[in-house]
Amino acid sequence: MPAKRHPPEPFTGNCGHFRRIHARLPRVTLHPKKSELPMHRYRRYLAILFVLALSLTLGLPDALCSPDALLTPSERQWLEEHADRIILAPTPNYPPVDFFNSEGVHSGIAADIFRQIEEHIGYTFTRKQSDTWQDILDSAKARTIDITTIAQKTPERQRFWLFTEPYLKVPTVIVTRKNGQKNLSLDKLAGMNVAIVKGYAINDYLAEHHPELSLTPVPDDLTGLQKVAFGELDALIADLPAASYLISEWGITNLRIAGNTGYVYEYAIASRKDWPILNRILEKGLATITPETRKSIIAKWISYDQRSFPWIWVFFVIGSLTLFLAGFLIWNRILARAVRHRTEALALSENKFRALFDASPYSITVSDLTGRYLMVNPAFEAFTGLTYSELVGRTAGELGIFEDPPVNSPHRDAFEADGRLDNLEISFKHADDGSGSLLYSSRRIDFGGNPAILSIAVDNTENKRTIEALRHKNQQFEGIAANLPGLVYQFYATRDGKRGVSYVSDGTEEILGISYDPEHFFAQFLEHIDPRDQPSFSATIKEAVEHVSNWHFEGRYNKPSGETLWFTGMSSPVVKDDRIEFNGIILDITRQKEAEEHLRQAQHMETVGRLAAGVAHDFNNMLSPILGYAELLSNKFDPSDAGYAQLQQIRLAAERARDLTHQLLAYGRKQMLQVKPVDLNGIVTGMEKLLLRTLRENIELQVHMHPEPCVITADTGQVEQILMNLVINAQDAMPEGGKLRIEVTRQTVGNKRRDRFGEILPGSYGVLIISDTGHGMEDAVREKIFEPFFSTKGQLDYGLGLAMVHGIVKQHGGAIRVDSAPGRGAAFTIYLPAAQQQLPADETPDREIRPARGSETVLLVEDNEMVRNLTNSILESEGYTVLSAGGGAEALDLLERHTGSIDLLLTDVVLPRTTGKALYEQVRGRIPGIRVLYMSGYPKDIIARHGILDDNIAFIRKPFSVHQLTAKIREILNSRKAL
Repeated sequence: MPAKRHPPEPFTGNCGHFRRIHARLPRVTLHPKKSELPMHRYRRYLAILFVLALSLTLGLPDALCSPDALLTPSERQWLEEHADRIILAPTPNYPPVDFFNSEGVHSGIAADIFRQIEEHIGYTFTRKQSDTWQDILDSAKARTIDITTIAQKTPERQRFWLFTEPYLKVPTVIVTRKNGQKNLSLDKLAGMNVAIVKGYAINDYLAEHHPELSLTPVPDDLTGLQKVAFGELDALIADLPAASYLISEWGITNLRIAGNTGYVYEYAIASRKDWPILNRILEKGLATITPETRKSIIAKWISYDQRSFPWIWVFFVIGSLTLFLAGFLIWNRILARAVRHRTEALALSENKFRALFDASPYSITVSDLTGRYLMVNPAFEAFTGLTYSELVGRTAGELGIFEDPPVNSPHRDAFEADGRLDNLEISFKHADDGSGSLLYSSRRIDFGGNPAILSIAVDNTENKRTIEALRHKNQQFEGIAANLPGLVYQFYATRDGKRGVSYVSDGTEEILGISYDPEHFFAQFLEHIDPRDQPSFSATIKEAVEHVSNWHFEGRYNKPSGETLWFTGMSSPVVKDDRIEFNGIILDITRQKEAEEHLRQAQHMETVGRLAAGVAHDFNNMLSPILGYAELLSNKFDPSDAGYAQLQQIRLAAERARDLTHQLLAYGRKQMLQVKPVDLNGIVTGMEKLLLRTLRENIELQVHMHPEPCVITADTGQVEQILMNLVINAQDAMPEGGKLRIEVTRQTVGNKRRDRFGEILPGSYGVLIISDTGHGMEDAVREKIFEPFFSTKGQLDYGLGLAMVHGIVKQHGGAIRVDSAPGRGAAFTIYLPAAQQQLPADETPDREIRPARGSETVLLVEDNEMVRNLTNSILESEGYTVLSAGGGAEALDLLERHTGSIDLLLTDVVLPRTTGKALYEQVRGRIPGIRVLYMSGYPKDIIARHGILDDNIAFIRKPFSVHQLTAKIREILNSRKAL
C-alpha cells in the first residue's frame, strides 16, 4: 500500500478573505495513479462489519455523550415543556450550505451541523420550509418561527434574534458571464445592473459602503444566476460555495467568478430573543461538535478529502478472529466497489477543484521546481496579458513578468528550507499599466506524482499606492502643522464626562512652555490659563460640548517661565459613536494684541491731539493781546515802578499759558519741533538746578552723566518737558521721600526689540533713565500709564503728563520702556536717536536790538478783533500806517478805496470763507510786488494744508511779542529795499 499523501498546507495571504478562500480549495492529490489509491475506505467497510458483529454479542454504549449530562435539569425541563412547539426554519434554496433537496429533505452543511446538535442535546426540532429568506425574516419578527440555521448578525436582526458564535465563514464573490469584464471589484460595478438576494445581510453593507451601485433584489441565488446567464442582469453578488455549487449542479456553462467583494459571511444559529435559554442550549450543542467533525461535514459538500485516523481498527483487532471468514468472502466485492467509488470521488473532486482554480479572481499557478509553469488560471492570464499556451512550459524569467522572480536566490533558498514562501513582496511588469507590486505566497505540492510549486499572487499595487498616498498626506499635514504659528489639536469629550486631547502637534514646549504629552496636555494647558480667564474658558468648553457647536475662545496664558501670552483657540465638532471630537488650532496672538493696544493708544492720542489742535488756535488768539499789551505797557513804565513788576507777572503767566498750549500740541504730535544736534548731558545739566528747586527736601537727587558727549537729534525744550514730567511723577511716587536717579548713557541696539510699549529699532541711541524708590506699579496700572486722562492721583489730576512724554518720545522717533513692580519703585528708560552730525560750534547770542521804526503802509487782515486791535496798536506805535480789515472781502474793499501805496500784507492764514494765501493772490494781482507776512495760532499740520510753510514764505506764530512782530516786518521790508 502506498504511503499516505498529505495535502499542502493552506495558503496564508495578506487579506483575511483571501486566506478563507484558499482554505476552502479542495485538498486533493492531482491526477493520482490508480495503483496509488488509498485503502482506508476498504478498511472502514470491514471495520463497520466487525462492529456490527461485535454489537450483537458484546453491545455498544447507548451514547458516547449523554444529553442529560450536557444540559442542566432546567434546560431539559424547558425543552420538554416546549415539545413540538419549537419551529426551525432552514434557509431556502442555498445549496450546498442549507437547502431542501428534491425529496424535501433538509440538506447541506448547516443541516448536518444541526443534526449533530439535535443528537447531542437529545431533541429533534420541527422543520418548516420557507420560500424566500425575506419570508424567514418576516416570520421571525412575527415569532411564527423560532430558529434559523444560518444567519449573519446585524444591528437590525439583533432586535429580535439572539446569535450563537459563528460556526461557518463564507466569502462573497461577483459572478458574471464569461464574456464579461474580468478582475471586478465592488468599486468597478458602478453603472452595472447587479443582482442581490433580498434580505441577505450584505444588502446593509452595500447600502452603507457602496450606495452608488444599482442593485436588483432576487428571491435566491439560483434565480440570480439564471438572470445573469440569460443576460437579464450584468452580475450577481453571492457567496463562493453557493455560486460554485449551483453553477456545477445546473450546468450553467457561460458564467464565471470575476472578482471578490471583500465581504465575508460569518454564519451563526439565530433564535428568538425572548427565549435566551434556547440560545444557551444551541450554544452547548454547537460546542460539542469537534473541529474534525465540522471539517468532515464541510468536505462532504465541498469535496474535501477526509483522511481521519482509523480508530475503528481497535474493533477490527477484537473482532477479526470472529468474522475473518466473512470478511474474506466479501473482500473482492467490496474492493471493486471501493475502487469505483474512489475513482468517481476523485474525478468529482478534481472537477470542483478545477472550477475553483479557474474561477478564482487571484492569480494561481502550478510550476515545477525550476519555475516552469505547468498550469495557470484565467486570472493569471489576464494579469500577464498572455494566453495559456504562451505561459505553460515557460518560466517567469523567460517571459519577463517579474523584475526579481521568486525562484531566484535568496527566495529559492528560503523555499527549499521550509517548502513555502509567505507574503513575499515582488515587483512585476503589468500587461496594462506598467510595473507594480505583488504579494506572493507558495507551497510545495505533489502534482501527478512529481514535486511542484502551487503559487498564489495578489496584486498589491493599488494598496501600496494608497499607503504611499496616505503617508505623503500625513507628511504634508505634519509639515503644515509644524510651521503654523500655533498648535493643531484634537480634543474629545465622551458621554460619561471624560475630556482630553487625543492629538497635539509638535511645538508645545516652544510655544506654551510645557512638555509634549498629548495624554496630559489638556490638564497642563488648563492649569496655566490665567486665573482671570479660567471661568470663561471652562464655560465655553462646556457650552460647545453640550450643544455640539463650534468653539472659540480668546484669553491669556501664563507660561512656566513667567511670561504671559495671548492665545486664541477654535475648533469644529465631529460626532462619533461614543464621543465628540473637536478638531482645531491654538494660535499665539500676543503680537496682534500688542498691535491692537498700540492702535488704541494711538487713537486716544489722536483724539486728544485733535482737541489740542482745536483749542490751540482760539487759546493763542486770547494770549496774543495779553502778551502784546503787557509788553506795550511795560515800555511805558520804569523798571523800578511797582506797575512794571505787575506787568511782568502778567506777561510771565501768559508765557506759561503759551507753553501749556505747546505741550498740548506736543501730545497731539502737531507742534513744530525745532530739532538739531544737542548734547543730552548738557540738557540734564542745565535742568539740574531747576529740578533741585522743584523737588521736596526728602528727595535725594542723584545725577550720573555719560563720560563723553551724548549727542542726539532733538528739540531741547521737548526733552526738558520729558525730564520735568518724569521727575515730578517720580516725586509723587515717593510721598515719604526716597532716592531719584537720573542717568545718561549711550546704547547700540543690534536687533529689533519689542515690548508692550512699542518697538525699539536697530541703531544708536542716547538713553535717559529716570528711576525712583517709590511704591511701584502693578501690571494693570503699568499697562495704562500712557493712556490720556488715566491717573492714580484722584480727580485733581488730569493724567496728561505721561501721555505727553509718550507722544514727545514717539515724535522724535524714539522708544520708552517702563520697569516696575509693587514696592520696588519704577524706572523709565527713554531711547532718543543719536545724531549723525556733530554739535554746532558755540555761538554767543547777540544782544536784542530794537528794530528801526517804520513809515510804510501795512494792510492788516485778522478776523479776531482783539488780535487785530493789538496788532494795529503795535504797528502804529512803531510808525507804520495801518489799513485794518476783519476779512478778505473787507480787505479788498479797503484796497479799492485806498489811493496811496501799500507795502506789506499782514494776514491770518485762515480767514472766514477764504484763506490768507488766496487773498494774497488777489492783492498781488492789483499791486504787483507787494510783500506778505502770514500769521496763525493753528498747529503746523493745519497751516501746511494751506500751503504756507514753504521755505520762501514769511510766517510768524501767534502769540508773538512786540519785538518779534516788528523785527519780522522790518526784515521783510528791508529785503524788498535791497532788491
